[in-house]
Amino acid sequence: VKGLKKALFYSTGKNYDIKAFTLKNDIIELAADATTIDFTKGSNAMTITIDGSTIYALAATTKSFYSSQGGEKGADYGATGDAPQTFVITNSTFYDLAGGKNFFSHRQNNQKWLKYEVKNNIFVNCGKAGQTIKGLNGGSQGSNPIWDIDGNVFNSQYDSENNRTEEMKDTGASEATGDADEPVKNTIAGVVTFKDVATGDFNGTIAVDEEVAAVPGDPRWTITQKVNPVDVVVEATDITDGKITDAIAAKAAGKPINNLTVNLAGGTNYTVTASMVVNGSVNIKAAGEGSAVIDASELSGNMIEMGDAALTEKVAVDAIAIENVTVKGLKKALFYSTGKNYD
Repeated sequence: VKGLKKALFYSTGKNYDIKAFTLKNDIIELAADATTIDFTKGSNAMTITIDGSTIYALAATTKSFYSSQGGEKGADYGATGDAPQTFVITNSTFYDLAGGKNFFSHRQNNQKWLKYEVKNNIFVNCGKAGQTIKGLNGGSQGSNPIWDIDGNVFNSQYDSENNRTEEMKDTGASEATGDADEPVKNTIAGVVTFKDVATGDFNGTIAVDEEVAAVPGDPRWTITQKVNPVDVVVEATDITDGKITDAIAAKAAGKPINNLTVNLAGGTNYTVTASMVVNGSVNIKAAGEGSAVIDASELSGNMIEMGDAALTEKVAVDAIAIENVTVKGLKKALFYSTGKNYD
């Protein structure tokens, strides 16, 4: 569905007892500020399922994604603690829905006859920052509803005052149910960048500190993981048998390197056998008497490389500095820039 200016579903009155409401493998584009699933005039659905779908707004909406406010509650149609009104949201991608507001609005929220099963989704700018799950329950937390929240990504550009900012943040750590026995589980920490929301292209990347087994969301899109670079400091005492390359690899632990500092001992012999690939500053210095000698004869590539050839925005690099060092046997560049935008 493209260019939707009003509700996807709207109940005009009471007494419709809908057993199952399902959106599966759908793409819904909202082109105006409207409640997407609207029961505000009455009626309700006992099970609302959204699976394998992408729902997004071209401009951020301010109205709740689902609402029965002013209408009828699930209990009016037989919902109980043993047979709750259930919201199942799985393997889906949501963007710019009810930003800075409660994600859902209920005729009566935080009840024992409500259940939320929310697994393996990506939520970006959905509800208040860090309160997407609380917002599902109309802005309330606690042990009354049944909660099953697992394996989601939560991002937001909204601040604590519900104002939109330029910076996209991972807000998953703030998500909570308010129920110690049924907490938010296995939230994936990372910041998602979609390729082109305006054209409905939700391929993209997720910047993570640790690689995850699988990225959630609508499986039709490819979200590539980019592990955030780390700063690495290698002291002379970290280097065994003069092997600088091994010491750097041990400190980086398989992650890309942002700023690299290598402190050497003057008058000592070292080897380098692989390029030092970085995204930030480099400081290689020897302290003490005499020059540190680096044998690069087994290095087939460049000694230092700026690592990201695909940068589209300028990145400030404080310094590239090599001091009190003698490099021998170097076959290629001492320093090589792989692309543009390193300042």
